[in-house]
Amino acid sequence: MKRPDFHQLRYTVMVVPAGGQGPVRRFALTRRHLTQAVLVVSAILFVLLSVVIMASWQTGAADLEAENQALRAQLGELEQVIAEAETELEQFHLQRARLEGLAPEYGPLDDIELQTLVFGEARPAPVGLLGRAAALVEGLRRSHETAGGIIESELTRRDRTPSIWPVDGRLTSGMGMRKSPIDGRMLFHQGLDIAAPLGTPVVATAAGVVSRSAYSGGYGNLVEIDHGQGVRTRYAHNTALLVGVGDVVERGEVIATVGSTGRSTGPHVHYEVRVGGEPKNPLEYIQD
Repeated sequence: MKRPDFHQLRYTVMVVPAGGQGPVRRFALTRRHLTQAVLVVSAILFVLLSVVIMASWQTGAADLEAENQALRAQLGELEQVIAEAETELEQFHLQRARLEGLAPEYGPLDDIELQTLVFGEARPAPVGLLGRAAALVEGLRRSHETAGGIIESELTRRDRTPSIWPVDGRLTSGMGMRKSPIDGRMLFHQGLDIAAPLGTPVVATAAGVVSRSAYSGGYGNLVEIDHGQGVRTRYAHNTALLVGVGDVVERGEVIATVGSTGRSTGPHVHYEVRVGGEPKNPLEYIQD
């Protein structure tokens, strides 16, 4: 018996109207027809699926490009912040070196001390790379501004601290108990006596403002300078006074000439350093 061709197998499809009204339609289909129909439907579905996938990919690509653009913009901002940070860091190192040179007590700072110097208080680091970088720049800016303020304060303090000899001469009497050259009594000598030829220039030992420039009893012609923070210096027995009250003077500026006015036995400068009105030993301040 001959086997039938697989593709020639026939199938009858009957279309019966609802309720049995109307003619019944019959369709004869072979297995080949069904296979072709399945292939056509599959092809259509494949095309539709490809269209959907392509649309989704294009949408994802657009989103990815937008994200890349945002990242590129953020990278540009970060590069700018890094450049600013490098500038601020360089300034900070310069001022840190100046500060350490002025005052050795400003040594290396630990993390908490540095964070306190930078922000004014210890605080958590900002979240995010760009935020942390921007905070670093701001912190460096604050820190070198703070260091700059400390430096200026230290320079001002040094300028206003007596540190040199008031006259080029010979030390004849120091601070402390001594026998008075006038009447021989034991008295406390409140400063230094420095002998020098008549008319030798007398200079301010630190920057300040002249608070007195006049004849003053046993001091003779006296110049007194206010250096701030309760520090004052006195220069007595001058022959000429070259500054007036209210004058601003710098360290080393000539303020008078050596004389022997007041209670004096010869040309010299009586030099005092007073802090809060109390006499201090001038030798403790002279650095050269």
